[in-house]
Parts: sequence; structure tokens; C-alpha cells
Amino acid sequence: GVRKARELRPSAIVLDVVMPHKDGWQVLHELKADPATRDIPVIMLSIVDQKDLGYRLGAFDYLLKPFERETLVATLQRIAAPPCRMLVVDDDPMVVDLVRQMLEGEDCEIEAATDGEEALAALARRRPDVVLLDLLMPRLDGFGVIDQLEQNPALSGLPVIVLTAKVLDPEERALLQ
Repeated sequence: GVRKARELRPSAIVLDVVMPHKDGWQVLHELKADPATRDIPVIMLSIVDQKDLGYRLGAFDYLLKPFERETLVATLQRIAAPPCRMLVVDDDPMVVDLVRQMLEGEDCEIEAATDGEEALAALARRRPDVVLLDLLMPRLDGFGVIDQLEQNPALSGLPVIVLTAKVLDPEERALLQ
């Protein structure tokens, strides 16, 4: 479990106390002592009723078995998702303003780039969660940005949403697929 938490960096961990080989108290202690996992919320879910100890060791919440689905879901919903980081790449500032207006009130940080070269510089500084990409831009177009993303292993899995007025021919559609 500790190894998986380091690898996967989940949004939350549900942890029992009673387990073979290593109990949940030891696992919770290891998770909270490790800089790579200490900020992951841990929900203790056990038949063992030692809530005070769980909270002292850093548990986000402590639920007792048997539990109701709604209780677990409500606890998971209290865990705030990190803000979304979006890079909007478009040479039309009105598009960026429109995206900002549409996402107003959402927990989403928006950075803008006016062409592909600015986009690549922004991506080198900080990886966003998603890129909203126009295809028709000066200097480096959207196809060039996609090509650069595919060549960079650190950015290869980055979700890209193409938002463009360009009418795509079958070859361009195939390229985007």
C-alpha cells in the first residue's frame, strides 16, 4: 500500500487498521512521515474504534465498520480536489476571455499563450492539467505544438482539447487522432 501510494499519488487513501504483516497504524505513520505521501488524505475505515489515535497520527477522517456507502462518499467529497491548471493557446484574446468567463467560479487557474512558441515556453515552466489549443496561430501553429508534445516524454500524456475554427481535411483529422 505504501509503495502504491508513492507510485500512484492518489487523491485519497482508505485504510483499515487490521491487516496482515503490517497494521494500519504503521502504514499511516509511514505515509505521514514520507514527503511524497504526507499530503494525501487518509481515511481510516476499521472495526477498531480508536478515532483519537487515528486523528493524532494524521488521519483525515475515521469511519467505523460496518459503514454506509453515503458516509464514505460524503467523506470523500470533503476532500478538496486540487485546482485545475489550464493552458489556453490562442492568438485571439477574446477566446481566452471567453474561457475565463465560462470557468468563472470554478477552481481553475488559466494561463494564456498567444502562439505555439509561447505555449511551449509555458509548458517548460509548468505542466498544466489540460491544454486548450487553437490550430491556426502565427509562428508555431497547433499542429506544431502537438508534434512537440509527442516528442517530449514529460508531456506525452498531457490532455489536449483542440478548439479551432479551421475546417479540417481527412488527413488533418487523422493526424489529430
